[in-house]
Amino acid sequence: MSDRRLFLSMVSDEFRSCRELLARDLERSRVEVTTQEKFDLLEAGCVYSGPP
Repeated sequence: MSDRRLFLSMVSDEFRSCRELLARDLERSRVEVTTQEKFDLLEAGCVYSGPP
């Protein structure tokens, strides 16, 4: 795990390709990147990224 972590959020679907490109570039520089696609949405409408 990297000691540099970043949550990258550009909510609109139109920015998905930008998010993906930027995340890949940052990960090459050993930055741990989390994007909104890595989160699971629960039925209650909240964001949860832990085990079930």
